[in-house]
This record gives sequence, C-alpha cells and structure tokens, in this order.
Amino acid sequence: NGNSASAFVNVTITPPVELPLLDLDANVAGDDYSTIFAQNTGGVAIADPTVSVTDADSDDMSSATVKLINPETGDQLLIDGIAVSDGAIGTISGTTISYTVTNNGTDDISIELSGTASKADYQSAITAIEFNNTEDLPDRSDRTIEVVVIDVDANSNTAISTIQWDTDGDTVVDTVDIDDDNDGILDIDEQAQVEPGETQTVIASVIAPSTGFTTDPYVINTPDGNNI
Repeated sequence: NGNSASAFVNVTITPPVELPLLDLDANVAGDDYSTIFAQNTGGVAIADPTVSVTDADSDDMSSATVKLINPETGDQLLIDGIAVSDGAIGTISGTTISYTVTNNGTDDISIELSGTASKADYQSAITAIEFNNTEDLPDRSDRTIEVVVIDVDANSNTAISTIQWDTDGDTVVDTVDIDDDNDGILDIDEQAQVEPGETQTVIASVIAPSTGFTTDPYVINTPDGNNI
C-alpha cells in the first residue's frame, strides 16, 4: 500500500472593492445637503464646507460629476464665483482638477471634474461650485443637484444637494414663510385674491350717511376689468 501523492492548489483571494463615500454635509445625518438661495444675493455653494470624501482603498480620486437635474430659466452653475456656460473648460482654483461644462438648457446642467488628485482637493473642488439664478421672477421650485465622485475602481454613492428658495431674504424658505415676498400681506390672503378670469360673489349694502339707502352708482372694479 503506497502513499498517495500530495497535491497543492493555489488560491488567490481578491479583496472586495471599497467604494468611495461622499457626504456633502458632515454636520448632519445622511449624505445629502440642503441650502437656501436668496434672489439677487449671488450664488450659494452646493455643499457644506464640511463635505467629506473617504475611500478605504484609494488615496486619490480620478473624477467627479456634478449635475443639476431640473434647471429652470435663469439657472446657472458657478465655479470659483464665475458663471460657466456650455462647453467651458478650465481648472478649479487651488487644485490641478480640470472641469468641463455641459449645459443642456432645461434638461440638465453638468460639470465633469477630472484628473487624479487627493480626496481633499476633490472636496475643495466640490465646494467651489455654486448655484445661481438671474431671473427677476424665477421658478421657485426646489432644485436638485446630484454629486458623484469616482476613484479608479468605482463610483461613490450619489449625494443630493437641494436648493430651496427665500424670496424676501429673511432666511426662511418660501415653503414655510407666511409672507414670502415681505409685502406685509400674508401669502394665504394673496392667494385668496381674485385673479383675472375668476368670479367672486360680493354681497354689500351701500348706505349714505344722512339719507339712508342711496340710488347713486357705486362701482367695484374687478381684476379682469369688468365692473360691478
């Protein structure tokens, strides 16, 4: 009875890829960020200064994408405080990170960041990007900006920056401000006013001071120009 021959099998174990992690505001739970835009006060950053990029298996990032997915008329993305138009290219100040801008009108506006650089540099590049709107009477719906960073192996999570509106500059967002244009008239009262083409029933008695009821004509002007 002979002994059997020994056999060896080489097994290579590849550790799983560690994805980059992006947090646009390290001060709050979750990965997202929310800020308030006040009209005619300049741009607002799309991320908090505490923005964080981490990656357990990579020291550097290779690229990132910043995309405004629901732009309206007058919307802009700014880099280093300067509005950038479709096709613009350049380098983020203080870094070696390049940018390319694609503006598809009201479909989306995106900034592609590229170039191998440290996580700290990509954090700086993201905070250098701002949102602005140049319209006097803008669409005041929330804007959504998606941000992704990429290392050599994989994409990070998609972090969301939400831009809310503050029409009167009192730091209270319009959705909860009871007088969002600061004209002294509550929004609920403004909304109740008759609009052109609408009908409102008015019941009134007109009494002259000394003679009681009068037959003199009294005219109530309606917004559509039809008098009562």
